[in-house]
Amino acid sequence: MSATSQSAFIKRRHFLKQTLAVSLSSAVNFPIRAYARAPLTVGVYEGAFRQVFEKAIYPEFTQATGIVINSIGIPSSDAWIGQLEVALRNRFIPADVSLVSQLGMTSGEMLKVWATLDVNKLSNITHIAPYLYQNLNAKQVYGIGAMSRALALVSDATLYPTAPNRWANLWAKDKNNKLGLMSLVNNGFLLEITALTFFNGLDILNTDEGVQKVFNQLRELKEQVTLWYRDAIQFPVALKEKEITLGQCYQDTALLAKEAGIKLNSEFPQEGTIVDTEYWAITAGSPQQTEAEIFIDYLCQPAIQAKLTQHLHIIPLVEQRLLGIPVDSSVIPPRFGMPNYKLQTEKRDWLAQQWSELIS
Repeated sequence: MSATSQSAFIKRRHFLKQTLAVSLSSAVNFPIRAYARAPLTVGVYEGAFRQVFEKAIYPEFTQATGIVINSIGIPSSDAWIGQLEVALRNRFIPADVSLVSQLGMTSGEMLKVWATLDVNKLSNITHIAPYLYQNLNAKQVYGIGAMSRALALVSDATLYPTAPNRWANLWAKDKNNKLGLMSLVNNGFLLEITALTFFNGLDILNTDEGVQKVFNQLRELKEQVTLWYRDAIQFPVALKEKEITLGQCYQDTALLAKEAGIKLNSEFPQEGTIVDTEYWAITAGSPQQTEAEIFIDYLCQPAIQAKLTQHLHIIPLVEQRLLGIPVDSSVIPPRFGMPNYKLQTEKRDWLAQQWSELIS
C-alpha cells in the first residue's frame, strides 16, 4: 500500500511543506455538466460532518456539475465496511461514494468492496498526488485522499479551567476521572498514544513483545473508563451530559462541538499525537462510477480543501500556499506520528483478541 508505518515525529511546518501539490493553481474552473440520472449517494460520518457537507459542499457541487447528491450518514469505517460487504452480497449498493479511514480502505480492499478508480479522469489529482490508496503491484488505485485528522485530549472545561495537556493525565487516578475512549483498536490508536506517553515513541510497536508491554500499560486505564465509544458523535454528547470528564477525540469533532456550545478544552498533548488520513472510495459495482469520479475530482481542488478546513477543522492535503487561506494552528499538531498501519493490518486478528480482552 502507499501508506506505511512512520515512527518519527513530523513538525507542523515540515508537514505543510511536504503535502506536495504539483499544480500552482489555487482553484480550478470546474466544467458544468448536466445529468438527468439518479442522484449520487455519498456517505460521510453522521453528525456535524454530514451537516457541514450538506450545507457547504453539496449544493455548490450540484450547481457546478448538475449532479444531485443523496446524503447519508455512516458509522465508523470498521462498521461501515462490514455493512457494505453484507449489502454487496445481497446486490444492494447503499452508497456510491464513502469517506473512509486508511485502515477502512485496507479492509475494504481485502473484501473487494471498492471499485478501481481511473485516475486519468481526475484532472485535479495532482493537488493531492502523495495521497493515493493504491495496490502498487496490481497498479490499481482504490482511494483518493480526502483529509487528515488529529487526535486530541479533550476535557470538560467546567471541571478543568486549565486544560490538561498530557496524555499521561488519562492515567492520573487521583483526579477521579471518568474517561471516554474509542472502542476499536484501529480507530482510536490507543496503542500508539500509550507508546508515545510511556515508551519514548512508536518503535516499541514493531515487536510482539513491545506491543504486549503497551497493552499491559493500557490495562491500568480500564477501571476509569466510563465510555468506550465507536462513533465520534457519541463523545461530545457524553461530555455535555457529564457522563465523562476526559478522553480522546478527533480535534475536528471537538472544535465543532465547541462551536455548538459544549464547554470543553481540546489540546494536542505534549507527548505528541497521532494523525490519520481519510479517503474517498467508490463502491464496487456502482452504476454512478462516472458521477462519483467527478465528485471526487471536484473535492481535490485547493479551494474545496480550503472550505473543508474552514468548516470542518480538518488538516488539508494540499500545500498551504495553494489554499488561499492560513491554516489555524489549532488544526495541525506541533508534533505527531502516523498510525502503525503495518501492525494494524498484519496482526489484525491478534490485536482484536487482545483488545477485546482489554475492554471487556
